[in-house]
Amino acid sequence: MWKNLKASYFLKTIFSHLNEGLKLKIIRYNKNLQNILDKSLINYKMFSERYIIYEDGKRKGKEYLTFDDQLIYEGEYLNWKKMEREKNMKAVVN
Repeated sequence: MWKNLKASYFLKTIFSHLNEGLKLKIIRYNKNLQNILDKSLINYKMFSERYIIYEDGKRKGKEYLTFDDQLIYEGEYLNWKKMEREKNMKAVVN
């Protein structure tokens, strides 16, 4: 138990020097770090000021603003990116 206390103290100290965006990117896939640093899905939503609700698996979804639930984007996603951006980039290159 003593090791856990020391480790959590040092992790909190190290992560306290990072900005919130970098901290959330680092602990995105590590549930143990999220628990130690008391970060949850609400922290991600508040930082990004938007959230996505997927309809058809991870392919189609709707993106909303966090504070007033206003619909921003409705369409397809690929690897958590909007497909609209990918289409526009290809059109600009050609």
